[in-house]
Amino acid sequence: MVLFSGPATVADAAAHLGRSMHVVESGGGLDVRLSPGSEPVLRVGLSAEPHVAVEAVELAEMHSLPALRRLDRRFEVAFDDLDAVLDEYTTLFEVQATLQDLTGGYLFLSWNSSVVAPGD
Repeated sequence: MVLFSGPATVADAAAHLGRSMHVVESGGGLDVRLSPGSEPVLRVGLSAEPHVAVEAVELAEMHSLPALRRLDRRFEVAFDDLDAVLDEYTTLFEVQATLQDLTGGYLFLSWNSSVVAPGD
């Protein structure tokens, strides 16, 4: 997830990700892969639901990062097989870095609960 506050949209994400990756709109979100036909496929969606702000406050407390308290939106990156994604980490790294650059947000890695601040 990339947590942020601001006006970034799924269309903005598609435009930025499309500069270096293959992006297809799918069900209100995006299917992203390194190149046409390649694997893995990452699904990118945007959430601004009320629970996003609540969870950002929880992460702020858990990681002693007060700046997270003000974040109320997030791009969510989903995939089917963590091992496959980590074996071919270029796609995940590109998606994470691009979304973080777009938003100036904080990256949260759910599989190890780490947070990466913008610019780190």
